[in-house]
Amino acid sequence: MKLINIQKYSIALTLAISLTACGGGGGGSTSSTSISNVVNSVIDDNMFQFAWHINKNINSTYKTNNNINNESHISLEEAWAITKGKQTNGEAIKVAVIDEDFEVNHPNIKNKIYKAYNAMDDTSNISDADGDTFYHGLAVAGIIVGDEVGVAPNTELILINLDFEDNNLSELDILKAFNYAKDNGAKVINCSWGLGNIPQTISDRINQLKDDGIIVVFASGNEGVDLDQAGNEDLSEISSVIGVGASSVKNDVTSYSNYGSTIDVIAPGGGSLNDGLLGILSLDQSGSAGENDNNQLSYTNENLNNYTLTSGTSFAAPTTSGLVALMLSVNPNLTFNQIRTILISTTDRVGGTDADYSNGGFDTKRAYGKINAKKAIEAAQASLNP
Repeated sequence: MKLINIQKYSIALTLAISLTACGGGGGGSTSSTSISNVVNSVIDDNMFQFAWHINKNINSTYKTNNNINNESHISLEEAWAITKGKQTNGEAIKVAVIDEDFEVNHPNIKNKIYKAYNAMDDTSNISDADGDTFYHGLAVAGIIVGDEVGVAPNTELILINLDFEDNNLSELDILKAFNYAKDNGAKVINCSWGLGNIPQTISDRINQLKDDGIIVVFASGNEGVDLDQAGNEDLSEISSVIGVGASSVKNDVTSYSNYGSTIDVIAPGGGSLNDGLLGILSLDQSGSAGENDNNQLSYTNENLNNYTLTSGTSFAAPTTSGLVALMLSVNPNLTFNQIRTILISTTDRVGGTDADYSNGGFDTKRAYGKINAKKAIEAAQASLNP
């Protein structure tokens, strides 16, 4: 099995994680405009006002200075009027995040963690494995349930660590991660990473998870390549997963987002070095330990150290996983095929004249379009009474 190395990128304004070579989800292209010079005079404790991916009523100064399109969000607030992730019986949908580098005591997610498991050593220690200051898994988890930035804030997390930079990472470790998610009640599994090839054992396990009614979501990767081309094999292409590319504040696909005939949807993931667009707001290590030590956001409130800007399909995937969890909270009996059909049939067809959805509603780079939470939740509800 050829594993993709994860490389951490760090610049002054935004941070992300990338899986190199062919395939691979992950944070990919980094960068964007500085938030610090935009909202310094208007900041308060409400970071939701800067979460452009989920909030259609973001701070107006921030919006203008960062050229944020009016429709770059996913119409989430209308969906929240129906559900934030709990079923009618009060039970929260459980979402597993298979990743690396978590902070279980982060104030924005600590009360939403159901289980924590390290598949490398069978312990509950899922903290930093490589000694850097950007916690990829934490940022991914924040997009799903984080206070202020999470798509499905009333869901519960199953956090599962894999050390992607460990040469000892094996197919068995990956299989253990998937098995733990299933055995502990996950209805959705988010994977913001990829492999250089697709081992049959892992493909078979993911296919079985689909048959078991578990929705697996994979990031498409960040090389801006056509996954239909030879040599660009990626787990996001498997027919039993939801493959997700990234969109930006321009309400269109990003330049770095991998694409192909088997990718299903795109979702907000933030800008890149190439396009100079704003990243997506998510969680950083709390306090001064993380990448954002108040230099990035330039504020005096210590709480703001808990947030950072990042970018990549790594964050488009959990945006989609959060929506899938919301769909299951209103209709827990939805199958994989039903979830996929609803997601692709309720998208916003972004891209304007640059897009071409004439081939069965599918655009080469934008798949079936950008997810729309309001429409997807309404469709999930409607499927209760066909």
